[in-house]
Amino acid sequence: MNQWQDAERHFERAMDLMRRRKWPQALAELRRATRVNPYNAAWLENLGLILDELGRHEEALRAFRRAANLEPDNLEIQEHLAVDLRRTGRLRQALAALDAISEADPAHEPAYCHRVLVHAELGEHDLAEEAFYTARLYKDHCPRCYDHMGRSLAMRGLHQRAIYCFQRCLDLEGNWPDASRRLAESHHKCGDFEQARQHYLADLRQNPGRFQTLLDLGDLLLEMGRVEEAGEKYRRCIELAPDNAEGFARYGCWLAGRRRTDDAAAAFAQALRRNPTICGPRLELARLALARGDHAEAMRQLKAELMVCRDNPKILLGLANLWMDCGDNRTAIACLTRLTDLQPANVHAWLNLAVAQFRRGLYQHGIRTCHKVLELDPHQRVAMYNLAVAHERMGRYAPALDWTRRALKLQSRDAALQRLETRLRVLNRFAFLVDFLWRCFQSVFNRLRR
Repeated sequence: MNQWQDAERHFERAMDLMRRRKWPQALAELRRATRVNPYNAAWLENLGLILDELGRHEEALRAFRRAANLEPDNLEIQEHLAVDLRRTGRLRQALAALDAISEADPAHEPAYCHRVLVHAELGEHDLAEEAFYTARLYKDHCPRCYDHMGRSLAMRGLHQRAIYCFQRCLDLEGNWPDASRRLAESHHKCGDFEQARQHYLADLRQNPGRFQTLLDLGDLLLEMGRVEEAGEKYRRCIELAPDNAEGFARYGCWLAGRRRTDDAAAAFAQALRRNPTICGPRLELARLALARGDHAEAMRQLKAELMVCRDNPKILLGLANLWMDCGDNRTAIACLTRLTDLQPANVHAWLNLAVAQFRRGLYQHGIRTCHKVLELDPHQRVAMYNLAVAHERMGRYAPALDWTRRALKLQSRDAALQRLETRLRVLNRFAFLVDFLWRCFQSVFNRLRR
């Protein structure tokens, strides 16, 4: 009998600790309770909630599954189970769990609410919108629904509409988690830097010392030209999380921009000591080495970065550019080919690939790549300019002149294009004259032979 009473006391202490948000202590108390009585669904549900707060979603999922087996008709437990299935990447299973809730109670609005985000993460944005409007049939306004819908819109680059949704979250519930941060990100993407800054500050007031928000705010301040303030934010990140490599990496980039190259190199080294697999610092170290003329060190850092970050699109583009600066166009082509495989709609990747191919003398390959660019963006003048220069190098002055004139239709005042057009016009006439004289010579020669 004492054992069961002790378990109840542990549960009560766990509830008190949960109210005070002392998650590790609450977890320890609830573990003691569930060891005595592992068949109490409410205790297991609360165990899952604590584990979620600690970011231990796999363990939380196991707790919710045990609770759901004990009380299969408890829709709240089923809802928690679906949420953690999504958090652990089991998106189709999450949808199945949400469908089961809707079958049991078609008016259970949270089932549609969570379905919005699951469909969004699957890339099924039309179904996400359908779920959002279905949820509105059962509940006029729900901040979580607006949050999920805003995230779906942001994934599609529809940031103005996303801003409306995230603002509705705050209107409905003033301290809705992450709404200020997501508003800041969307305003940043829309180029409204001051609004973004204000929302980042609002998020920091709600979550003082939030590492990611400080990092993002530092990046924003850098774009705004408020360089010293950006540096202060990066230093604050390092103070808050001295074991986090990302803070040192961003601070290193800031130092490099201030031309404090030795300090920047030291910051990048600190980042790599904390996380040897982090993407970026080796690329920046290669850039610093190249700037001081140390090609051997630059190549060493580039090879190391390529081994670690071969699937990071941003890094691949930077690597390719530095490989070209080092004169290794073959490796640059390999990086850019990999990048175009990862992001087939990335116009800049295809453009850079064409440049690398031209620099290696692969003109036919480069021409095909430029045509791919124009399929993606028919108004891409750089691709037209590159096609003109490639055809010129191959002695094909007529098609070169044609591409130059197409580019000039888009930007008639481009001085480089005007100079190229003049040169090609002269070369094309000269080539025509040479060809005409050569045919005349051949005609005369053939008559004399007869």
